[in-house]
Amino acid sequence: QTNDEFLLGRDVLVAPILDPGVSHREVYLPGNDIWVETSTGRHYRGNNTISVESPIEHIPVFVRKNGSIAPDLWQQFLETK
Repeated sequence: QTNDEFLLGRDVLVAPILDPGVSHREVYLPGNDIWVETSTGRHYRGNNTISVESPIEHIPVFVRKNGSIAPDLWQQFLETK
């Protein structure tokens, strides 16, 4: 499990990239649920560590599928900002 990722509530996981020049990182997805990466729509199984690529201007965010926030609504929110 990584030390710098965090949950917003129960269903949104944020995994920032904090070091300059780094474009990928390891992310631990908790629970036995399916997690959806908001920028790509890719699905990942929980209780697993994955490696994701991300440019510095994009923060990796994952939404728990079938949770309280629909992944497509989260993506719409991000696109309006």
